[in-house]
Amino acid sequence: MPTKMVTIYSGENVSAGEILSLDKTFTFVIDLIPILIVIGFLLIVISMILNKFNKKGLSLIVFVLALIIFVGSIVTFSIAVSEFTNTTVGSFYGNGDLDIAIPGEKMYVTMSCSWSPSIGFYLLFISFVVLIVNFLLYLKKIIKKIKISNFFQ
Repeated sequence: MPTKMVTIYSGENVSAGEILSLDKTFTFVIDLIPILIVIGFLLIVISMILNKFNKKGLSLIVFVLALIIFVGSIVTFSIAVSEFTNTTVGSFYGNGDLDIAIPGEKMYVTMSCSWSPSIGFYLLFISFVVLIVNFLLYLKKIIKKIKISNFFQ
């Protein structure tokens, strides 16, 4: 924080890097995502605490809210970066030849490049999948408990 984009180029004869200025709307959205993730994490902790105190209904609502925040973070990041990459390299995932400006010199070098999200994006996505599985197992447990209690009535 603040959000900056650093590009690093390396090849046989050239190694260079530069800090690029980003659109204010894009940086606002990207800066908002870590805040949303922390809020989602805190909601999961609150959900666990509420579950310990047998507030199962409220715990479930808080957990679903955390899931919604994580989905929103993943979708927001994907859309924002896709829009950004459409104007720069063409797509969210990809590879191709790009003309790279050599800092300090007035020349361009065409280099083969590839781009995609980094480990943080995949970790967030995997954690979301784990939370969904946990949520589905919890719902299965509740439904089973309801069926058993209805059976004895």
